[in-house]
Amino acid sequence: MRHLTGFAALLWALVLAVPAHAQTPSSDGWRAYPAYNEVPAVATGLGRVWAGTPGGLFSTDPATGEIEQTTTIDGLRGGGLQALVVDAARGFVWAGYGDGALDRLTVADGTVQTFLDIQRNTQFASRGIRRLRVRGDSLYVATDFGVVVFDPVRSEVRNTYSRLATLPPATPVNDILFAPLPGGGAGLWLATESGIARAPLAATLQSPTAWTLEPAFLQRAISLALFTDGAGGEAVHVGGGPANARDLYRRQPDGTWSRQISVNGDLTALVPDGDRLLALSASVVRAFAPGQPTTTYRPAGSEAPRGVVVGPDGRRWVGDVGVGLFRLPDVADDGTTVTFAPEPVLPDGPFSNRLVDVDVAPDGTVWAATGNTVDLSRSGVSRLDPETGDWSVLPVDSTPALGRTSLESLVTGPDGTVYAGTYGDGLAVIDPDGTTVLYDETNSSLLAAGDQGTFIVVSNVAFEGDRRWVASREARIALNLFAADGTWTALPYPAGTSGGAGRYTIAVDRLGYKWLNVGSGGLIVWDTGADPASPADDRARQYRGQGTGGSGLPSPMVADVVVDGSGVVWIGTSRGLATVFSPGSAFAADPALGVPQWTTTPAGEGGQRDFFLRDVTVNDLDVDPSGRVWVATSSGAYLVEASPSGSGFTVARQLSAATSPLPSDNVFRIAVRASDGRVFLTTAEGLFSVAGDATAPRPTSEALTASPSPFRPAESPLGVLVSGLASARSTVRVLTLAGELVHEASAAGGSFRWDGRDDRSGDLVSSGVYLVTAVDDEGQAVVGKVAVIR
Repeated sequence: MRHLTGFAALLWALVLAVPAHAQTPSSDGWRAYPAYNEVPAVATGLGRVWAGTPGGLFSTDPATGEIEQTTTIDGLRGGGLQALVVDAARGFVWAGYGDGALDRLTVADGTVQTFLDIQRNTQFASRGIRRLRVRGDSLYVATDFGVVVFDPVRSEVRNTYSRLATLPPATPVNDILFAPLPGGGAGLWLATESGIARAPLAATLQSPTAWTLEPAFLQRAISLALFTDGAGGEAVHVGGGPANARDLYRRQPDGTWSRQISVNGDLTALVPDGDRLLALSASVVRAFAPGQPTTTYRPAGSEAPRGVVVGPDGRRWVGDVGVGLFRLPDVADDGTTVTFAPEPVLPDGPFSNRLVDVDVAPDGTVWAATGNTVDLSRSGVSRLDPETGDWSVLPVDSTPALGRTSLESLVTGPDGTVYAGTYGDGLAVIDPDGTTVLYDETNSSLLAAGDQGTFIVVSNVAFEGDRRWVASREARIALNLFAADGTWTALPYPAGTSGGAGRYTIAVDRLGYKWLNVGSGGLIVWDTGADPASPADDRARQYRGQGTGGSGLPSPMVADVVVDGSGVVWIGTSRGLATVFSPGSAFAADPALGVPQWTTTPAGEGGQRDFFLRDVTVNDLDVDPSGRVWVATSSGAYLVEASPSGSGFTVARQLSAATSPLPSDNVFRIAVRASDGRVFLTTAEGLFSVAGDATAPRPTSEALTASPSPFRPAESPLGVLVSGLASARSTVRVLTLAGELVHEASAAGGSFRWDGRDDRSGDLVSSGVYLVTAVDDEGQAVVGKVAVIR
């Protein structure tokens, strides 16, 4: 048994004067920040209007305006949501996805369950869910291969109808309708890519002979509705037809189909509303009644309406993939065309899920850039306030100083200034007070792509003291010095170097060398000399192509480059990682020491090493406050650290769709907030964050804090996070109240994580209060307590 007699006495004297601090963690450390303006599916029921988005569901009570949200953090699958329906009898909301997954939200308690029965059915190559309908004790699912009948109580597939009359097996079904058959009796009508199929509900529907094709409508059918017109006639209506006449059709008693209105486009939804039938097509909602003028609603700025419902308030609600959820104006259906600006009803969130970059300012503010080169109304800068948790946005199309095109990159400076690189208009600089200035060919040294015209692409900004280094790609000048006095200097490529296609990023090492990633051109190490503003004393080396035997670049395509806490240069490529352990050797007598080396695992038996993360596609890199590197890849995110032996690298933490609430594995960008260690990740479904285990040192810290407190090992598999270390390097210890040492380690940054185990036995410690201390190289100590409950 080890004791620290003198030290323990000092610790006791300190800890008696220090109060215990605690932080309340959020649900397992994860948070989601979806933009809710992409609504591909809507539904109504249980007194609310429901909207499905790639980042989750939200609903609103029209009577009160209250909004509730459910995200992937709550268990939703997220991603390619395509269909939504409310099962009011059972209090469920069902969501269907493009890969065949099915989510069930129990509204009463907010629990979510995912069913993968359809997705796992490998009998069919495509298994996406296109529409959901509820009837009695069954959930009917229109899929890419037919209809699946799901039992919502037993939570299992009851039947599958994939052979419909003489249609090819596994014909996709676009919509489902329950309506009387021509000869009487309850029927099931299906809209398919090759026509309309119908069958008696009482028949054995697995048999193709149970189904009848509508002989007068052997065309593409997209949507169905049973609509009673003003004269009391009830008939099946369909949106569809041949490619040059996709309109609204009504089934006549003799079996023919008559055109009701000419649309010449896909009618994606048909919804009865009293004596009107709402017909939804690209950017237009029509209110149709036989013999009456058709009212047309045109929402200005609408990207693509995907769903329309009549809410519990009797008003018409539309889900749009660009605007979000909004109401149609309350006007009389008098045959006019109503053009209006939608007023979205949305939860707070960033501007869009189409994020191109994310970064965190020194004060903890999270900044995100949204890019869309096709539709500028979908580009902008979003800001998350660390104190209030509120979002604010600066759209490109209404903020001239952000340029007139899409955004390419975003970086925050040491003073909180934001540098937003545009795809074509130069560099937008947003000062902490909100003042925004755009730098282009008229007021800077930035050059256009190909040195022609004014199309300037700014891909990154790096900082060296009060100097700002700006990278622009596809131009003769790749590196620009933006000095503190506001002057600009263009630095042409040094002799023997050139750029390439793809993302450019800059990292400045401890000697002031600039490591410039030039995409397919590889990596340039650039010494800007004694006079950074003069190219006369510049020198550079370039690493191109793919290396061999573990030396050189793992791939000719470089995505990012950073310098970690120990000064090592990390390079992320399309086939893994490389490092330069001696960046200062790049221009030394033996320049081989400055050549990138593929990262390896620790040496195994016989000294054998493997290449580390060799086949992952790296998208982005960031360094946490302890100096370790986070790697964003196409297969998730990895926290990389040196092995305890100092030989090779290991994965300290891995985040993926299989092991976390992330809806997909492809992580595009990653950024770490130093104040609390929170890690922010962007995916195709939007922005997420997770609690990290490294924070910045707090030199004025007077006590260590523990989170969670009390610490219950069974509920916190990542361990307890102890924060408040005052120095960048500390020795941390955990002791019993009797002074017995149960854990000791070295810590970098302002925090460390303890798994609750006794180093002596490897077992979890007993319940009780434990003393913690962090001592820096100068012997200064910060102490606290951890309460453990087992």
